[in-house]
Amino acid sequence: LAEEASAAVSLLRINTRPPAWPLMLFANPALQMALARRNATSLWDEHRPIRLAPELREFAPRGYDADSDDGSDPRKRRPSVYAFKLSALALTEYDRTVYLDLDVFVLNPSLVNVLLTSTLRVADVAMPGPVPGRFAMASGEKGAARENALGVPVLCSCLIAYRKTAGVLAWMIDAARALMQRRNPELRRQGDQEYLWFMWWSVHASKGSLRVLGLPDEWYCPWRTPRVARQPGENVSSLRAEIFVGGVTHTCWAVHGHPAQKIVT
Repeated sequence: LAEEASAAVSLLRINTRPPAWPLMLFANPALQMALARRNATSLWDEHRPIRLAPELREFAPRGYDADSDDGSDPRKRRPSVYAFKLSALALTEYDRTVYLDLDVFVLNPSLVNVLLTSTLRVADVAMPGPVPGRFAMASGEKGAARENALGVPVLCSCLIAYRKTAGVLAWMIDAARALMQRRNPELRRQGDQEYLWFMWWSVHASKGSLRVLGLPDEWYCPWRTPRVARQPGENVSSLRAEIFVGGVTHTCWAVHGHPAQKIVT
């Protein structure tokens, strides 16, 4: 994970045009130590520990002490890792944020700038998608994806551009709370993007305080994209990817997926 994170953030720094936006990493001590061994911690400008948001602590397993949990004890019974991810999103210190999973490799130098300065002028949240296989995410003929939400795409939470508004933060906290309570067992994957999707269409869409925008196909290319390559002998900065959509070949703005790390190292 440390190797992949280092490669991804190095590419992000190479492939981001001025201005230089601050980079913040939320990580547990184990990852921080692994990055330190690689002399990679300086690739980020700021570091924050992963902690459960105060609004969620009452839903943690009985006996769980959020203040003393540093993530180092694998035997400790703790909330889902996706609840911690949603907590980190809700605890942003910036008015506008672009969140990236550690296995997202940014290829287009304009991606971050466009999201922060253009996309978030017309939306509160922007995410790529729809997620492949989204219609199989809910089980049963009467599942959530079978009835009311067929026209609402499941967007990928590997990349999220968002504004720090009351509506956005409430959506994230509500999704984390429902996830921790396993409120919707028909969701086959009990993850952050599934509960963000569920709370979006079932609760927050009707409130009018959440404008969600799905990004174009080429902004998010899964690692399975056929044309992902780099020039022989060159470093991570030569990574290129293409996707075929609507009879046209598009250059990918970003590649997502752990196997991409094998391509760039």
